[in-house]
Amino acid sequence: RGLVGSEMCIRDRSRAEFPLRPEQLQPRRDIMTKICNVLRKVVKILICILFAACVGITFAGVFARYILNNSIIWAEEFSRYTFNWVVMLACALAVSSNSHMYIDVIYRVIPEKYHKHYQAAVDGLVLIFLAFMIYQSIALVQGAGVQVSAAMRIPMRIVYCGMPVGFALMLIFGIERLINDVTGKSEDALNRYDIDVSTESDDGGLLL
Repeated sequence: RGLVGSEMCIRDRSRAEFPLRPEQLQPRRDIMTKICNVLRKVVKILICILFAACVGITFAGVFARYILNNSIIWAEEFSRYTFNWVVMLACALAVSSNSHMYIDVIYRVIPEKYHKHYQAAVDGLVLIFLAFMIYQSIALVQGAGVQVSAAMRIPMRIVYCGMPVGFALMLIFGIERLINDVTGKSEDALNRYDIDVSTESDDGGLLL
């Protein structure tokens, strides 16, 4: 009777503690997650700063040209190069938040139990592609040599560095997502991307 009583106590205790343990419902904050959380904050700050600078310099260039009749010769070049960095950083942030375009045709035809396996395979292929793009973009930066921009006279390597930096961040966030898929910490892709699993539309047509 003592063993039975202790087992009942343990069961009652586990039932009472279950609602108070949210870590069972959310991915654990391991080292990779902490690193990616820091990177996400840094990337968001950089995007805000660069985008604000891009908009501000563009507005100043337009104002100077049409109001003061004295153009800022480097404004257009600064805005273009800054926007390139913003795009690459934003793409990395989109990988982190799973905001890129996603095709769900295969998810509709394969059994639900294979969804996570398929997603892990897709993530692996994406990582291979990103690693290849990092290699190619580093070659692009090295090929710039001592070339400088026409107006600001800054090294073009600084401009081209946005590509390897952006792809490297995508790779890091992609690894985090792959780890979550393999360990079962991430949600099903149908829920992750808010995909409608219905096969018929309101007018009776099929959804692709």
